Amino acid sequence: DSGSATPAGDSKGHTPAPLSDTSRAEVHMALQQEYFELAKENAKLQESIVKAQEDLEKLLNDTAPLRGENEKLKGENEQLFEEMRPLKRRVGATEQEKRELQAQ
Repeated sequence: DSGSATPAGDSKGHTPAPLSDTSRAEVHMALQQEYFELAKENAKLQESIVKAQEDLEKLLNDTAPLRGENEKLKGENEQLFEEMRPLKRRVGATEQEKRELQAQ
C-alpha cells in the first residue's frame, strides 16, 4: 500500500465511482430500515426471554411443594426398605428350613 488516500482500484486499476448523493441517501435509508427491523425483532426476542424466565420461575414455585413431597416419600421408601430387610432374611431362612425338612 502506497499510503495514498485515493480509493482502492480493482485488479485492472479501475477505481469505483463515488456514490451520488441520491445513492448515498438510498443506502442510508435501506440500512436505517434494516436497523429498525432488527431492533423490532430484538425487542420481540427480549420479550420472549422475559416471558420464558417468568414461566420458569412460576413452574419452579408451583413444583416446590411436589419436590418437598418427593423428598419425603424417598425417605419413607428408604425406611420401608430397611424394615423389609430382616423380613426378607426371615423368609429366606424359613424357605431354607422347609427345604431341609423336605430333604429328610
